[in-house]
Amino acid sequence: MHTTKRLGGELTLLASVELASLEEARALEREMKRKRNPQLALWLMQKRRQAVRQ
Repeated sequence: MHTTKRLGGELTLLASVELASLEEARALEREMKRKRNPQLALWLMQKRRQAVRQ
C-alpha cells in the first residue's frame, strides 16, 4: 500500500479537475508527473480544466 507519509507533514490541495473518464484522468496524471517543474504541472492542469469547460 502506498501512502503520502514519506512527504512529511500536511498536504495542501492546490488544484483539481473533474474529467470524463478514469482513463483521461490517469493520462493527465502521467503527463503531470513527467513535469519536473511544479508550476508547469499546475499550468497543464489549468489548461485541461479550461478545455473541459468548453
